[in-house]
Amino acid sequence: MNRLKSIQELLTISLDENVQKDWKSIQIEISNSLLEKWKEKKELENQKIAETFSVSAWKILFEIWKSQAGRKP
Repeated sequence: MNRLKSIQELLTISLDENVQKDWKSIQIEISNSLLEKWKEKKELENQKIAETFSVSAWKILFEIWKSQAGRKP
């Protein structure tokens, strides 16, 4: 994202005002799209981490239950 921003800042187009507005609009759309993809990727990563922790927690609980079930009161 920082690289994209740097490139955008380096690109200066001295054309008429309408072209500049169109160019700025395109830059904003690209930035927003990249940001949205990054957010989606992070959400998926976080979801996978949460699922892994959930599975691990269930495995631990199951092992505790098994060890308790084998004991005599």
